Amino acid sequence: MAPKRVLRRPSAKAKARPAAGKARARPKARPKSAAARSERPHRRPGNGWYSRWIPNWPWGRMAFLPQHLRLLSPLPSASPCAASVGADGLRRAMSYAGLNFEDRRISTEEFDELRRLNNLCCDLPVLLVGAPEHPLQPLWRVNTIARYVGKVSHAMCNLYPEDPVKSGMVDAVMDDLTEMLTADAETGMKLVDYFERNLRESKYGWVATTKHPSVADFLVASYMQMLPQLVKGLEDLTKYPQIVAHIDKVVRLEGYTYLNE
Repeated sequence: MAPKRVLRRPSAKAKARPAAGKARARPKARPKSAAARSERPHRRPGNGWYSRWIPNWPWGRMAFLPQHLRLLSPLPSASPCAASVGADGLRRAMSYAGLNFEDRRISTEEFDELRRLNNLCCDLPVLLVGAPEHPLQPLWRVNTIARYVGKVSHAMCNLYPEDPVKSGMVDAVMDDLTEMLTADAETGMKLVDYFERNLRESKYGWVATTKHPSVADFLVASYMQMLPQLVKGLEDLTKYPQIVAHIDKVVRLEGYTYLNE
């Protein structure tokens, strides 16, 4: 005679178990706040870069930024040179973009020793890019560093446009600025007039006719502030109201405050 089967009531754990052939539903993760996402960097494996969430952007938007930036620039002096003024413009752009960087001012003798040890053939300013555990890659020349800063900060403030025509306008402005500093007095005055006319015709008030500020605006504002000391024959900027207004506009940008302390 077959044994009698005893029917048992299923437990709560057995009830929660999915039936055969059905996939178990994953619990929904609670969305984290923007502040919590921005405070937790996630290492990208193997290349010394990290990614972080941008609080003002939608879900899923992440920016990959270099883990370590060190800007080498000349020591401040009573008579500023083109290198120190260009480095000041780079500091303004990096501060506005929210990049974490080490601002290091060094003397000429210290940089000569650093250049000899690392076999560099360049002048200040120099930007060292990379991670502390990896060799730092040097970038030199103001315009080259400015383009790099604009590209790595694109997801946050778009300092260097992706459009080839607009980015070409930014490059043209920076090249004209370099030519103005190295040309004679007559050519320099013509380029100052060009910047004044360009700002007057700009729809949004930025030098490269972009909708938002670009790296060229920070460099132009830095050089124009020191222009009477850099260009011979120019005593003040009172004859150039558009340039004066542009300098004031750049100074009032968010993220620029600590540079003027």
